[in-house]
Amino acid sequence: MAVRFRESSLSSALSMTPLIDVVFLLLIFFLVTSRFEKEEREIDLELPDASQSVPLMEQPSEIVVNMDAEGRIVIDGRERGIDELEGILGRAATDNPLTQTVLIRSDRRAPVGTFISVIDICKKLGLQYTEATEGEP
Repeated sequence: MAVRFRESSLSSALSMTPLIDVVFLLLIFFLVTSRFEKEEREIDLELPDASQSVPLMEQPSEIVVNMDAEGRIVIDGRERGIDELEGILGRAATDNPLTQTVLIRSDRRAPVGTFISVIDICKKLGLQYTEATEGEP
């Protein structure tokens, strides 16, 4: 006696619902865990190397000053002059005198004079500053 199996229309089609659920969960996971650094997308820089550099572990609450190879200063996606930079940092120092910090991201080919001018402004206003560098290769 032969056993007959009836083909069901439900078993012949592959259910896509679990696959779509997994794809959406992976998408949400990657969106939540990835950090998009606005400051690192403003201008393309080649940071200098440093043997003692450590990666930032959390989002800084500081003003980021970017300098490109020609010495142009960019803050919040806009090019600024030295006088305008001093005004921005002065307002920040007035608003937050004890904890305001400045992150200086300078291209390795940037003029040293511009870099020193930014550091002088930070020192004059009493702001803590940090220079961004790449880790040792």
